[in-house]
Amino acid sequence: MADLKNLFLITKHQIFLTSLFFLSLFLLSSSLLPVLSPSLIVSSFTSRLLTAANFFSSPSPTSASSDKATLYSVSPRRIRVKNESNRIELTSCDIFDGSWVSDDTKPVYSPGYCPFVEDKFNCFKNGRPDSGFLRYRWQPHGCSIPRSDFGCSVDFIKSPFLVQESEVLDGYGKRKETLRLDVIQGSIKKIYKDADVIVFNTGHWWTHQKTYEGKDYFQEGNRVYEKLGVKEAYTKALHTWADWVDSYINMTKTRVFFVGYSSSHFRKGAWNAGGQCDGETRPIQNKTYTGGYPWMMKVVESVISDMKTPVFYMNITKMTWYRTDGHPSVYRQPVEVRGSSPATGVFQDCSHWCLPGVPDSWNQLLYATLLVSHGSLPYKSLGTLL
Repeated sequence: MADLKNLFLITKHQIFLTSLFFLSLFLLSSSLLPVLSPSLIVSSFTSRLLTAANFFSSPSPTSASSDKATLYSVSPRRIRVKNESNRIELTSCDIFDGSWVSDDTKPVYSPGYCPFVEDKFNCFKNGRPDSGFLRYRWQPHGCSIPRSDFGCSVDFIKSPFLVQESEVLDGYGKRKETLRLDVIQGSIKKIYKDADVIVFNTGHWWTHQKTYEGKDYFQEGNRVYEKLGVKEAYTKALHTWADWVDSYINMTKTRVFFVGYSSSHFRKGAWNAGGQCDGETRPIQNKTYTGGYPWMMKVVESVISDMKTPVFYMNITKMTWYRTDGHPSVYRQPVEVRGSSPATGVFQDCSHWCLPGVPDSWNQLLYATLLVSHGSLPYKSLGTLL
């Protein structure tokens, strides 16, 4: 559930904390409990980020129309940083490589009081008794991340696959669901033009049984594949997305991000087979990362490397792998629904996240990436942003 599943358009219209940005992304995955897989940073994107840094270093043009909601660009003048040393420090640091450290700083919003948090992620409201999971801060090795301070407005578009969910008639005249691997999700096309920042994500829904099995589900043109492997289907979908981005996104105005997987932590089975994570109150203490690297992210890297549009890849997999304590587990539901104690047979949510919680740290990483991208980056540091 803290599955990032989708895409945002960031604009300056009202004052919002950056936390609402990734919070919206987080809330996208609020439907079924998926089985997640976890993501390493590739230096092969270095040259592409050099291009990105060059065009990101200039302020984007703004749009100014008073009679409709307008999306404004994010410029250095609107990023409030206490000193230039913060930006310089970040350029020599891999912000996605670090550890969780104790921190008594209060969350950016009080537990239970954010109106944008769905009840299923509101662990405080659903009776989670411990609050220690709120007292950790992501600390990259070699630099510090500035706290999220930003003026923006957020549009949230639900598009778990990035390509279009559809229907066809079977041989008996009945409708059956398909996934059009060759057509971008329609809702994406309606609102992207004025966006200054767009954040994409897809992956977790590709692990659902119907998608993973690939039987009579994937469609290209008028053809519905009787059987198509999920890796091939995912690759086709990503190429459709990449072609659309390259064709329609204005690189001089809009920055494109792709967010990787957040890790899941099911013990003793999958989410629908008795998987558990209740009782976890601390992050994993072993500093050696053993979470692996999802094959889907390898596909993403391959596709992005062939794009003409610079894409920033935010690799949050490792940082989330340590946080076994951050999931709703049994506190996805209120006590009157789940009972007074964890009941056998109750699905535990070990893939989404309690809010406030782990996803709030992603806001800071986004902010840091935006901050660094406004200056020309040394060649050696560019790979750390992807």
